[in-house]
Amino acid sequence: MKHLGQSGFINKNGLKVNSVNVAFAERKSAGSSNKPGVVVATFRSAEDKLTVMKSKPKLKGDNMYGNVYIHHDMSIDDRRTSYNLRTIVAAVNRGERSLSIQ
Repeated sequence: MKHLGQSGFINKNGLKVNSVNVAFAERKSAGSSNKPGVVVATFRSAEDKLTVMKSKPKLKGDNMYGNVYIHHDMSIDDRRTSYNLRTIVAAVNRGERSLSIQ
C-alpha cells in the first residue's frame, strides 16, 4: 500500500474541482503487475465526496483520464450481492440453467 497526497489522488485538471479536501488516500496493490492498484480515499466532509461524485462524468471524455473510474465504497455484503447479481445475469445471458452463488 502506498499513501498518496491529495494531488496524487484528485487531479484538479481531470475532475475540474478546486475545493475538495482529501483526508487520506492510498493505493492498494494490484492483482497483476501491469495495472495500477485501486485508490481508496477518505474525504474530510460529505460535501467534498458529493463534489467529486458529481464531477466524475467529466473524466469519461478526457483523453488522459478516460480509463479512471470513481465509485462509492461498498460493504462486503454489498460487494457480495453485486457479484452474485452479475453472476446470475451472466448465466442467464449464456442460457445456463444451473448456477451457484455465494
